[in-house]
Amino acid sequence: KILTRDENKTFIMPLIIQAAEDKSWRVRLCLSKNFTEIASNFGKEVTDMSLIQTYSNLLKDSEVDVKIEAVKSLSGFIRIVSSEKVGFLLPQVISLGKDPLAIVRSNVGGIIKNMVGCISKDQAYQNVQPLIKELMKDDNQEVRKGGIEAAVKFIEVMGADTVNSLYPSLKTCSEDLKW
Repeated sequence: KILTRDENKTFIMPLIIQAAEDKSWRVRLCLSKNFTEIASNFGKEVTDMSLIQTYSNLLKDSEVDVKIEAVKSLSGFIRIVSSEKVGFLLPQVISLGKDPLAIVRSNVGGIIKNMVGCISKDQAYQNVQPLIKELMKDDNQEVRKGGIEAAVKFIEVMGADTVNSLYPSLKTCSEDLKW
């Protein structure tokens, strides 16, 4: 925050890239926790060009804690990235929706809520809608809850005619005895 954007690019960017590749998972964890704030200080342009790939790598990190923190801050990160670049993260979000960890999948609904307005309708119908349906069928209640919240935002953004395509999944959730 103290340095100018040019100084950040010159002095801080190499440190961020080095930290994202550090052998110590605790260094990568700290970076994951603070990545959204760091990216906001660099601005959209630098984030779009340089930081988005680094963040994408944190989302794929082999260390569970690093990945969880990256996923938790992804909703905020999406607000910083230009809408054109949000589509770059969509395959990663789809992959996270199938992650074996319920805590990762439970955060995907919130990510979709922030992402659905920034991607094309084609991407939303082809990629996001099936993911929402999968989330609503999940065994974990928090994942299903996130799926329902994402479905509501999806319908809000895409229009009321999308209710018909999501209705069977919503009905199944409402009839579930666990709810």
